[in-house]
Amino acid sequence: MMRRPRHPAGLAVPARFLAAVLLAAPGLAAAIGPAACPAQPPLSLAALAQPAAPMDTDALRVPTAAGGTADPAAEARLRAEERAAFERILAERAAVAAPAPIRLALAPAERAAIEADAPPVPGGPLRVGARIALDQAVDFSGLAAAAPARGSLPLGGGVAGRADDGGMVWEAALSSAGARALRVEFGAIRLAPGVELHVYNEAGQVFGPYAGEGPDGSGAFWSPSVFGDEVRIHVRAPDAAALAASRLALAGLMHLGARVGPLHEAIAAGYVGGPAPSDVGYCGVQVPDCTVNGVCATATNPGLTAAADAIAHIQFVKDGESYICSGAYVAQSGNAPQAPYFLTANHCFSTQASAASLEAFFRYRTASCDGGCPTLGTLPRVNGATLVASGARPTQADYTLVRLSGFPAGGARLIGWAVSPPAEGAYLIHMGHPAGSPLAYSYRRVRRNNPSVPHWNEAPEPTFTYSGLASTSQDWIGATAGGSSGGPALLLPASGDAYLVGQLLGFAAFTAEAPCDPNEQATIDGAWSATFPYVRRYVYERIFRGSFD
Repeated sequence: MMRRPRHPAGLAVPARFLAAVLLAAPGLAAAIGPAACPAQPPLSLAALAQPAAPMDTDALRVPTAAGGTADPAAEARLRAEERAAFERILAERAAVAAPAPIRLALAPAERAAIEADAPPVPGGPLRVGARIALDQAVDFSGLAAAAPARGSLPLGGGVAGRADDGGMVWEAALSSAGARALRVEFGAIRLAPGVELHVYNEAGQVFGPYAGEGPDGSGAFWSPSVFGDEVRIHVRAPDAAALAASRLALAGLMHLGARVGPLHEAIAAGYVGGPAPSDVGYCGVQVPDCTVNGVCATATNPGLTAAADAIAHIQFVKDGESYICSGAYVAQSGNAPQAPYFLTANHCFSTQASAASLEAFFRYRTASCDGGCPTLGTLPRVNGATLVASGARPTQADYTLVRLSGFPAGGARLIGWAVSPPAEGAYLIHMGHPAGSPLAYSYRRVRRNNPSVPHWNEAPEPTFTYSGLASTSQDWIGATAGGSSGGPALLLPASGDAYLVGQLLGFAAFTAEAPCDPNEQATIDGAWSATFPYVRRYVYERIFRGSFD
């Protein structure tokens, strides 16, 4: 007889089940221990590739593809360009006295909400940051008559000054105590021709230049995240008249808290010397104690290795707050160059405003199965996206498809897909970033219309796929958690290639969250077979091969 479930506040679930989207209810377990990553030998995946879970060979299928340019030196070039930009900024800002930072602070309750282990409100993504309103208009028009010949002039919360070459420089600094990273929200930006804006920190992390009315021409945008608790804004104009004709507003500051710490510490490692931070759990993140390092799976399987290169940890702004999810590039059929289409979950975000704020971090993983945590100076990232299509549960499969602004430095892979639903008993593999950790891996067996599997009334079959139930240790491994949402659900057929068949929604459990017990908790994915009719025009081109597909 089933026990009465404990229900998260505000979540409508069947009377006998606990259910939630994973991103809304991370339910993180105790720390794994002081090791850099979960102790796990390389996985033998031969059993997962057996014909026991066949794919329909006549089904519509697109293989994994390459995207962008495979250029190992690209990241080094980008870093050199960033360093050169930082040195130019240092030379230019000599024209102004260092501005006193505009010091902002979260209310104690807000800070506790983004740093506590308690689950946020079910039904939405995992919150990692909070917006602090600033509403600071910066009007440079007064410089037309009062531009200093030398020295500095306080202006708009910052300081303006004239460079030796006659150009004008304006600098401002924003800080929020205790932030692990910051993003600046710009509004009403209009920069005259020749005027450039950069966002940077004192360690040398630089983004820009931004010009005109911002990257999408709307006059409003969020900067990428800069690690640390202080961020600087640097505006350079060729002369006083150009700066006087420019406008911008500092609308707000996003304070990113402890949940994003490991990611931004990995980024900071390439800028700031000194010892690496102490590891807690999985590279500083509390995750379920059965979590498996994703590199332990990719080390022995080329198909999953390729898939891993398509997967990203994503951060985005939604309703004025910052959240995290996972997602992956998806391949397109045909012979045209691959476009950067990227799949995640609708409950992560579903608006163009959130898509425009998107930061996608690629190759966020350990160096080896038993290696230390990531220490890349600059994780490959792509900033910004265009919303393409999105469908919400229960009538659609909780998907969001965006077109990222491009591919990361050094290129990427795009995961192939199969429209044929996975068969009963198939091994369904998940890869993503639980709780914002480095890449992790898990699998469960597909269970169709099985009353022994807990279900959620907001995720009906066959629009959604359920996996779980185990009779032997071969039936499951690993776990997902908040932050995994939107990550790809993969099949690994005997060919060795990995095929996407859905994206992670969350879980359903009998009584209480149990991520490491496949007999108590089922994993729920939005089915690609249900999503495909809505995104077909973007990812599938009819090709004549003696007959039309």
